[in-house]
Amino acid sequence: MGSPKLKAEVRDTIGRRKCKKIRKKGFVPAVVYGHNKETKEIKVEEVELEKVLNRHGYKTTIDLEIDGKVVTTIIKEVQRHITKDNFLHIDFQQLSKDEKIKLQVPINLIGREKVESSTSIFQQQLVELDIQCLPKNIVKSIDVDISELKFGEYITVSDLNIPEDSGVEVLNNPNEIIGTLTSTTKQTDDTEQQDTPIYESSKSILDI
Repeated sequence: MGSPKLKAEVRDTIGRRKCKKIRKKGFVPAVVYGHNKETKEIKVEEVELEKVLNRHGYKTTIDLEIDGKVVTTIIKEVQRHITKDNFLHIDFQQLSKDEKIKLQVPINLIGREKVESSTSIFQQQLVELDIQCLPKNIVKSIDVDISELKFGEYITVSDLNIPEDSGVEVLNNPNEIIGTLTSTTKQTDDTEQQDTPIYESSKSILDI
């Protein structure tokens, strides 16, 4: 399946007030840039953007059609209104097919329902992975099977089973803990004491 397509128009209006006018007309102000690529201020239809993101998510490549020319991109940053949640601005990064990129993808837990019970719970500490790959090998998420995990055991990045021919390289520390199967009672106590370190990602969607 190819990348979803999205039409964009070049805009010559820059600034908060002018961007506000663009939004009132049903468009989202955006920019597209890349390594050794010309930066272009553009706008995309909000309805069409919503359709693409709802169907394909934020981690997919998008073919932007600008003035009849198609460029392959990925979303680097999304700005939304703090209360209305509508789009304010989108950053697209133009990709080169032979140039590897770094990005973060979510972890998709498999078999969680098999190990959790009224007395045990999988306490996840790492929710995203830093990866590096060519644009053609970008994945929306990485599956982590925890169905065979025993009580008290944990799973680390080094335990991941990623095929060598996938073209995906995980950049996290191999010893970084993804999560631990622990007791529900212990988790409640830890939460109350607030002494359990939980990993949080502070990076942007795409970190080149």
